[in-house]
Formats: sequence, C-alpha cells, structure tokens
Amino acid sequence: MTAAEVVARVRRSNIEIAERAKQSDMQGVVPFICECGDPACRGLALLSIDAFELVCTQPSWTLLGDAHAARWRILDTQERKTVKESRLND
Repeated sequence: MTAAEVVARVRRSNIEIAERAKQSDMQGVVPFICECGDPACRGLALLSIDAFELVCTQPSWTLLGDAHAARWRILDTQERKTVKESRLND
C-alpha cells in the first residue's frame, strides 16, 4: 500500500470519527488518527470537529498527530508548509 493510499484510508476513518462524534454530541476536542502516511504511525491529533472539517475542505491538507512533536499539525502537502500547529507544551 502506498503512502497516498494510507492517507486516503485514514482520512475516511477520520471522517467516520467526526460523524460519530457529532452523532454523540461530543463537545471539545476529538482524537483523530494521524494522516502522515506511515502505516506504523500511532499518533493522534486532538482537535475540534469544526477544525477537522476545515482541514477536509482543503484537498492538499493533511493532519499530523502527537507522534510528530505537536498536539496536531496541519500540513499543506502541495505547498510543503505547515498551515497551523499546536505545540505539545502549549
């Protein structure tokens, strides 16, 4: 499986997580799966459903989790830059 296929599979899982969190009226942050493309990564990204839905509106954005030294980080893979980041010690 390629990294792009892993990212696509994880994104589908994250969309399902967001849908279930909304159905459960979950408030605050939700644990999403890291979308780095490494099938061995077990990182989680804790952010709101609204923030995750914003990430989903941008086709070149991916979500990185705590295994990458941040609570969460949004990367623009097309521009190869960090869009937004929450540090672990914030």
